[in-house]
Amino acid sequence: MALKALSLRIVSMQNMEKITSSMKMVAAAKMAGVEKRMRAGRPFGLRTCAAAFPQAEVEEDEFDPSYAFDPEGGDVHHSLMITSDRGLCGGVNSVISKAARLAHGKLDGKEHIISIVGDKGRGQIGRYLPENLKYTMDETWKNSPNFDQASAVADRVLAVDSDQVNIIFNAYESAISYKTTWINAKNFAFTAKQNEDAADGEGIPEYLADYELEPENKVEALENLYEFSVASTIYWGMLEGATSEESSRMSAMENASKNAGEIIETLQLKYNRARQAAITTELIEIISGAAALEG
Repeated sequence: MALKALSLRIVSMQNMEKITSSMKMVAAAKMAGVEKRMRAGRPFGLRTCAAAFPQAEVEEDEFDPSYAFDPEGGDVHHSLMITSDRGLCGGVNSVISKAARLAHGKLDGKEHIISIVGDKGRGQIGRYLPENLKYTMDETWKNSPNFDQASAVADRVLAVDSDQVNIIFNAYESAISYKTTWINAKNFAFTAKQNEDAADGEGIPEYLADYELEPENKVEALENLYEFSVASTIYWGMLEGATSEESSRMSAMENASKNAGEIIETLQLKYNRARQAAITTELIEIISGAAALEG
């Protein structure tokens, strides 16, 4: 490879290293804020979700919302994928899309509706399950996640008639790891119809029958509770997803900077060898020319 081409590649990789290092610093600065908000909102999300949507009969104090898709949760499933609007953040969006595709394969012909928060999930699902994609919500992450945004998302989700809403997001674990989380937000009305142990004739699920509700119209109160619980779970998922995104971007940019540095070292070694070879060739030509003149 010509010296000029090697020199241009070295400069290009040096610029790339500077960019990825800067992006890592920006992600680290954002990480402090999103993690603080996530830590404050996580207990609320866990408690609300554990009380409203029991997962696999796990006690509230031991609630661990790992991947727990329930294909028997109804005939119409509505999966909400919480992804990001920006890339360069590792596999946070790919694992969400993979979870939705795996769940789709287990439904055995049941109706599966997919909605997406974030732009990056649209391209991946659009390639594999375009006929199941209902709508996407972009530019959700222009501002920090808040309950008003989550409520607006919940309104669109609940406008689709379904037996169960499946909320998929990445739960933050540490600066280097996150866990794909699946919440089965069953419609209380559907749960009551399917639950043979319903406590009374009003269609109240057994695990909610002991609660005192106001107004006394329990069905109406449960409908309101269901809407609030879905919005709360979406809000929690958005907080966890934003934190997972920034932590993954930090790791991705750190790895990119490291790889760029290794490529620069390799290119510089090639450049030095090519330069030395060119100098040696020139010296040989000079010596040969001088010897020819003396002869």
